[in-house]
Amino acid sequence: VMIKIEKLVRQMDVSQPSRTPNSLELDNISVFEWIQQAATTHAVCAMFPRVVNTILGKSSKEVSMLYFIWYARNGDTLKRLMDVMNGAQERKFVGGSAQISQRMAEKIGLGSVVKLDSPVGIIDQDNDPNNVCVTCRDGTQYIAKHAIAAFPPSFYKHIQWKPELPTEKLNVSHKYSMGHFIKTAMYYKTAWWREKGLNGQIWDPEGPILYTLDDCSSPCVPASQQGDQARCSSPEHPALMGFLVADDAKDWSKKTRLDRQNAIALQYAKLFKCQEALDYIEYVEHDWNAEEFIGGGCVDIPKIGSFADTSVHLRCPFGKVHFAGTELACEWAGYMDGAISSGERAADEVLRELNPICDASPRHVTAGRNMHQIIPAKSARPNAVEKVLAWAFDLCVSKSEGMRFKSS
Repeated sequence: VMIKIEKLVRQMDVSQPSRTPNSLELDNISVFEWIQQAATTHAVCAMFPRVVNTILGKSSKEVSMLYFIWYARNGDTLKRLMDVMNGAQERKFVGGSAQISQRMAEKIGLGSVVKLDSPVGIIDQDNDPNNVCVTCRDGTQYIAKHAIAAFPPSFYKHIQWKPELPTEKLNVSHKYSMGHFIKTAMYYKTAWWREKGLNGQIWDPEGPILYTLDDCSSPCVPASQQGDQARCSSPEHPALMGFLVADDAKDWSKKTRLDRQNAIALQYAKLFKCQEALDYIEYVEHDWNAEEFIGGGCVDIPKIGSFADTSVHLRCPFGKVHFAGTELACEWAGYMDGAISSGERAADEVLRELNPICDASPRHVTAGRNMHQIIPAKSARPNAVEKVLAWAFDLCVSKSEGMRFKSS
């Protein structure tokens, strides 16, 4: 099955998925249905849908095969999306990636330039054809020659647009929705799994946690003080980071926090065959779908049968409004790398409008006047994003420690 999928991945036209061979057929069949036809054993039919849960936070019955192979092509191969070593899960920022936003805001000007707690309500291009007027919910207005809207496509419909968004653009918003993830962290006094020669990784289709990763560099935030982001005094708090995903996350979100906490501890004790899993010092969780301006994780996903038609409209500018966000990337969509590259592409669009003779970013090649038709250039240097961030914000990037230990 993996060989068949990787063959489809290699055929994917990532910038225009509708040009992919058999695109309409692939877009109108779910991953679940495709697997039932392609697999030769009941075990694969039962297990592979959980791979889709792991990557996208959606049921395999809700994801089209065309979108799934497009998403895999964004990360080079499906195998690389799933891997830790040289894969999507290999690296992290010591102390948490939230530092990137925090330090950028400090450098740019938190309060003076970067405005927090200012949700946008209206984007108006009617009153002044030469400018964009953005009105926040509190009535504050900002006027600029161009604007970049960097939020998930499913949120387009929550903004009042003047004039109205084109029908094809608005249709995109109604046909996309987020996956469902609840991220958890169970903190311990010691990394007892490492002491036993284990890497802290599990993958358990029975749940409630579908998969875990060793997370021994994140400071612990006590439940009673999470609102203030207070941290324990110890420099390191060993933790197991686990995810409830897709339908499991929806079901468990209806239960109490204590129910989830107890069930996860018991699950770890059973799978690791170690009672020390029950002796945790703190439990932290976050339901991404409860976030008003995120609505889930990790990426907006189109309904079955809609990706081939809507994908071409995602990156189209609307007047002086340009669109960005990880969903609009042609490399590593759904990840921070994708968010950064799509932001660069949108910035290039604005720069070209302001100064038509300026050079575009070397990361992108544009096809004619249609700036949304992006052909991603191959990365010139590996880990370029990490190097830039480390240089600009003095952040340390570490590799996952888990793979240094035997598999559990």
